[in-house]
Amino acid sequence: MLGFDEQYAKSPYFFTDQYDLGMEYCGLANSDDELVVRGDLAAREFIAFWLRDSDLGSLV
Repeated sequence: MLGFDEQYAKSPYFFTDQYDLGMEYCGLANSDDELVVRGDLAAREFIAFWLRDSDLGSLV
C-alpha cells in the first residue's frame, strides 16, 4: 500500500465482555500448539493460552 514493500505485521486481537465474563484473544493459534489452562474451569475463573514448542522454555 502506498508503494512501500513493508508487510502489515499486526497480530489479530479480539475482546468481549459478556455480563460478568470477559475474553481476550491475541494472535493466531495453530492446530499443533499446546493449550495451557490455569485456574478453576468449574468456577469459570481461569486463563487459557496456547504455546508453540519454541515458547515452552521461556515459561516458568
